Parts: sequence; C-alpha cells; structure tokens
Amino acid sequence: MTAISFAIHGIPKGQPRARATVAGKHARVYHPTDGPDANWRSDVYVAALANRPPAPFDGPVWLALCFFLPRPKGHFGTGKNAGVVKDSAPEFPVPKPDLDNLAKLVMDVLTNLGYWRDDCQVVELRVSKDYREPAGCLVHLRSGPFVSEIA
Repeated sequence: MTAISFAIHGIPKGQPRARATVAGKHARVYHPTDGPDANWRSDVYVAALANRPPAPFDGPVWLALCFFLPRPKGHFGTGKNAGVVKDSAPEFPVPKPDLDNLAKLVMDVLTNLGYWRDDCQVVELRVSKDYREPAGCLVHLRSGPFVSEIA
C-alpha cells in the first residue's frame, strides 16, 4: 500500500464551470484558467508537485480532502470582542464554494501531475469543509489493496 499526505496553503476555490462563446458561426467551449481560482490552482499545483509519487498509481485510490476556509469578517465581534466569533455565526461554511467543485479542482491537478492514470481510479472520496485558520486543504490518499473504511 502506498500513502501520501500533504497540506496545501491558501484560500480554497472551486473548479470554475466551462464557458462557451460564439464567434460568427463557430461555438467554442473553454475552461477558464485565470480569475479568482488561479492563485488557488497554483497553490495546489506547487504542493502536489512537491509530493508527487514516482509513478502513477495503477489500482484503486482512496482520497480524503479536508478544506479549511477563513471565517468572514462579519462572524467576529467588534471593539473589545474583536477576534471573538459571535454566537450567531454559523458553525460550518454552508455558502459557496460547493464541495464537489473544491474536490474537482484538486483532483484535476492531481490527474494532470500523474498521481494516477485517470481520476476514475478514485473508488472512495471523502470531502469536508470547515472554518479554520490557516486556510487550505489537507490531502490524504492511498493506493493498493485495502478495505473501505465506510463499510
């Protein structure tokens, strides 16, 4: 069994949706590579490149992604309560980004860097998001014969 764990530092962003444009009689579909996710994609790439396996995984892959998002300023008190989370602040980050879009961006980078031949090899995917500092993502993956922890 092979296991790899590493941290990605930065503010997580989701994978942007494909965009379509029409120029004359021709339609074109593209995936935005710049914009608000560009810095996060670069952060993911740098961390994943430094931890890349020597060869792509051939078999099934178990993957866990724990995303940590910064709390919005409105979640904190002011004055003498500056830095203290308000009682009315939500416990979990329910607003965007969506978990599936967060996972998609990381999995696309891991695929492009040759962690596996195709992301269809991921047979178990656990994804979570929470408010925590510093912002980023913990990545845990393993490949080889194993029994699912879900059963």
